[in-house]
Amino acid sequence: MRVIIHRSAEAQRNQKFWGCLRTAVGSTDLTPTPSRTGRGKRRFTRLTNAFSKKLENHIHALSIYFMQYNFFRIHQTLRCSPAMEADVTARLWALEDIIGIVDESQSRQNKSDQDAK
Repeated sequence: MRVIIHRSAEAQRNQKFWGCLRTAVGSTDLTPTPSRTGRGKRRFTRLTNAFSKKLENHIHALSIYFMQYNFFRIHQTLRCSPAMEADVTARLWALEDIIGIVDESQSRQNKSDQDAK
């Protein structure tokens, strides 16, 4: 026994419309998903009630984040850090390198302050 299902004219029009749209759009793999685009937002939210409201401290926190992103981290697509890809440096940096740069800068600043007096 054969069962024949009759669709309404509206259902047939919807099928044609969505079928054409699916073939025209193709894959949705290239569209950004909210989880990929909004992943870093948590870093900039207040984590506790005891936080600094100074703009200077926020700028320092961002600079540490950017240094970590560009100099410390190996990216999957590049297979090296962005700084290495741009030929800014020949090796991966460590936190000790940044601490050394900050210490050197502070010692130069202190020396120049003492010379000014």
